[in-house]
Amino acid sequence: MCPKWLTEDGFEMQLGVNHLGHFLLTNLLLDKLKSSAPSRVVNVSSIAHKGGRVHFDDIFFEHSEYSPLESYRQSKLAVLLFSRELAHRLQGEKRLQPAPALSKGGVTSSACWLE
Repeated sequence: MCPKWLTEDGFEMQLGVNHLGHFLLTNLLLDKLKSSAPSRVVNVSSIAHKGGRVHFDDIFFEHSEYSPLESYRQSKLAVLLFSRELAHRLQGEKRLQPAPALSKGGVTSSACWLE
């Protein structure tokens, strides 16, 4: 998590890095991925998405107090929502099929927000 910081394009950094960049890259490569089967898109989210909500009315925290944790949660929820929508849109695709997965992992055992 980082202090309030903007990308070169003026987007809030955590949303830009964790979601918007991957969203754009995936959409730019989608036709190539479909034509070069077998292919898959891997998006990485976090359990922090559970506490998040997408602030559609102030997505870059321009008019509200910035919270690094809330920003991170929002960005990880955006990744999850994008992944779900991508899987929905790819239903029936034979060359690029979604493969949703969840890993219990051990990374969260040392997360600062759990202490």
